[in-house]
Amino acid sequence: MTKSTAKNPGNTLLDNVTDLLFHKKKEKEIADAEVVTAEAVPAENLPQTIPENLPAANPQAVKALLKNQEDVRALVLDYIGRNLVDGTDFGPGYPGSDKKSLLKPGSEKINNLLNIRLTFEEDEQTYKMVVAAGKHAICYLCKGYRGEKMVGEGRGAVEIGPQANEKKWGINQCIKMAEKRAQVDFTLRFAGISDLFTQDGEDDPKNPNAYQNQNKNKTQKPAAKQGDGKSWENETLKQNKYGEQKRKALWAVVNTLVKTLDLHPEKDEINNFLHSFFQVESLNDLTVKRTETFLEKFSLTVYDKTKKTSTDKDEDTVFKILGYFDTQWNKFKNPPTNKREPGED
Repeated sequence: MTKSTAKNPGNTLLDNVTDLLFHKKKEKEIADAEVVTAEAVPAENLPQTIPENLPAANPQAVKALLKNQEDVRALVLDYIGRNLVDGTDFGPGYPGSDKKSLLKPGSEKINNLLNIRLTFEEDEQTYKMVVAAGKHAICYLCKGYRGEKMVGEGRGAVEIGPQANEKKWGINQCIKMAEKRAQVDFTLRFAGISDLFTQDGEDDPKNPNAYQNQNKNKTQKPAAKQGDGKSWENETLKQNKYGEQKRKALWAVVNTLVKTLDLHPEKDEINNFLHSFFQVESLNDLTVKRTETFLEKFSLTVYDKTKKTSTDKDEDTVFKILGYFDTQWNKFKNPPTNKREPGED
């Protein structure tokens, strides 16, 4: 697999998505697109095939088609930024690359969003090439369908043999790994998200970032003593390894609320609101517990860990959240004064 060279190796996936959604002119329009998280994207909103005779096509029809494709990509990017979890849905990338590896759960979430059904079959073409190179491998071809129409393919292989992977993992794990690689390959191609993800970095034995290599030559830290107040909930966002993602999640939740209420905040006003609400000089000083309490209280969706999907909260709860947030926003915009008016008792 060809690996891209990072322009900014320090970037995380969430940095990439945030840049795409909020910090570029074109992506600012994407951030305003309608978001679908609870159900798969309706068929009528999914990309249609661009006509082969594009130059002769109706310009207005082509313009509408391209706009529709942009809207669908916006939905996918927003869904990724708000629903995919580091360590569960994406994992270690390769050295020198700012991309993380898309994992099987993340691939499944995206495929479900796009209403895709997958099938797997033996990939004879790839197997012939492997044999010609003097090796043996389990090779799968993953085909994606929407309804009865095939919309894309992905390929995945795992080398087998006396010195290869099944000696370490077992043949069943090799089969599952080949299926996973074919599935992820399909998702990256069909969803058009190769600019955000690579694949297989988590299980490539030659990758120093792979899970199996992360614990090598690493000394284990002593466990914190019970009752010493060092639990992760009491860590600040600056101390917590996911602190930057949680800080961005705060901004994203408030951004959704102000857009829902059509409040049109000025530049930096959301950050100023958060500083005022939490009464802190820096959001990095917030504890993880306070941050997660806010996110749970003010988010308009709820994440189901079993189904690994987000659904809208019920209507009454949403109205209560919007009403309470509107009150807090008004207090921020029009802070009460302690100045007594003439004639007041």
